[in-house]
Amino acid sequence: MSSPDQDVLQPLGREDWAAVSNAINERMEELGWRQRILSERPQVSQSIIRELQYNTVERKRSTRTLEALSTALGFHSEHLYNVLRGETPSPSDDQSVKHDSLAQRLEVAIELLLHIAARIDGVDGSIRDCWRSNQRSARAGASA
Repeated sequence: MSSPDQDVLQPLGREDWAAVSNAINERMEELGWRQRILSERPQVSQSIIRELQYNTVERKRSTRTLEALSTALGFHSEHLYNVLRGETPSPSDDQSVKHDSLAQRLEVAIELLLHIAARIDGVDGSIRDCWRSNQRSARAGASA
């Protein structure tokens, strides 16, 4: 069992939070994700993701936070921590991470397609309502 102190990143000689921010932003752009989509995956709040993404608050973070974000982004679980320490993370050879990343991308694509379909249905309904209204007006004008 780990103590709370073991879960908090200990200060290092050099912590590069800007590099962590860049890694998160690049990966989110690569995946076509927004903060909301990312915050639905790990157990990390959208406000913490925002802080890390925009590098607005540099403070001690739980190792679990960086691990959860790394995994959600399809990286090895220590990827963002290695970036923070200035180490070049080695690409993961773990096929499950690659598979999870693909599955997450497909899930996002499906979510976006469902959202687009719902909007099209709404537009279709609005057009139908306008057409019916015009038909009623035309009939009323013809009978007058």
